[in-house]
Amino acid sequence: MNELDYVIDPNAAEPIILIHGDIGYLDGTMGDKFVKQLMYLDSLGKSRIQCWINSGGGVVMDGEQICNAILKTKTPVDTYNTGTCASVAYPIFACGRKRIMMDWAKNMFHNPFGGDEKALEAFKKTIMKIICQRSGGKITEAVMDAIMNRETWIMADESLEMGLCDEIEDSSTYNNAELIKNLDSKKVTRSDFSKILNKVIEDKNFIPHTMKKVTNRLNLVEGSNEDAINAAIDKIENQARVDAAALAQAKKDLEQKEKDYIETKAKYDKLEKDYIETKAKVDAAENKAKEVEAKTYFEKAIKLGKVEVTDETKETVMAGLVKQYVTNPDGTKAIFDAIPVKNEGADLDELETPNVGGGMNVHDINNQMGEARRKRFGH
Repeated sequence: MNELDYVIDPNAAEPIILIHGDIGYLDGTMGDKFVKQLMYLDSLGKSRIQCWINSGGGVVMDGEQICNAILKTKTPVDTYNTGTCASVAYPIFACGRKRIMMDWAKNMFHNPFGGDEKALEAFKKTIMKIICQRSGGKITEAVMDAIMNRETWIMADESLEMGLCDEIEDSSTYNNAELIKNLDSKKVTRSDFSKILNKVIEDKNFIPHTMKKVTNRLNLVEGSNEDAINAAIDKIENQARVDAAALAQAKKDLEQKEKDYIETKAKYDKLEKDYIETKAKVDAAENKAKEVEAKTYFEKAIKLGKVEVTDETKETVMAGLVKQYVTNPDGTKAIFDAIPVKNEGADLDELETPNVGGGMNVHDINNQMGEARRKRFGH
């Protein structure tokens, strides 16, 4: 292959392929070019391929191409964070068989940006899935969602604890002339090694220096023995079981409350429906009663001469008066009680209306009713 601008030396026993600077864009590491070059290295039958990464991120789709290629090569690809793996550069780093960070390296996580809402949500789900799967179950999608929402930087030691890398390289051991000289002048014999090993076996209280972080996390004094560490872990596990049982009971209680709520709401909905139907029946009965009352009232008003109608107009006039009466019984009666009686010989006891003579036609009645509404409602 002629173009291997991302590869240091394809003939090396362990060739190195670089991801430096932007991912994607015209001047960055392009996804399609990287895939072709990595596939070429994969065809050479090497023992492994090293992928050195120092990138602030870039185009998610280019990053997805690179992730897929690293995961599917036959040759193991070990990824190295040589400074910064930010944004989509971290999922690429996470896809390595071994994920190695320099002790001063860092990872950065944030939400994708620069597209429409649906696309950004899809890209975020892809990134979260890769990271959570490669963390060995140490990070859930809920935790990663919170980390990405607030743009989080995580250093090498924290990354190791969180399952975001597998190894940390001690930079002090590299390019150190004094250390190399000391190593050359101090040969460790088989006898020396045996003495150290026997010391570890015989001394039950011996704690390697690498356990210091463990004892700190467990709030134990430095140098605590194995029994103390196990006891602290047992305590945490027991509390976790108690918390899990409490959570399970809380979920059970919530499910019962939800069930009770659904049943109660169904009863309420039925009662509300019954109320609406009953009220409709009552309203209809009341309106019917008012119509009967109105017809009786206006029959008497017609006989008293308060309303002038003919056989042809009686039905139409009566319908309009009944409608007005049903809407506003008291106001309508007040108007008609004030209309003078034309038929002085009629029985006035039930209406209790004084016999002042005269009479009104429909036009006069409408004018009186309009005036009464203006006085009652102010318009």
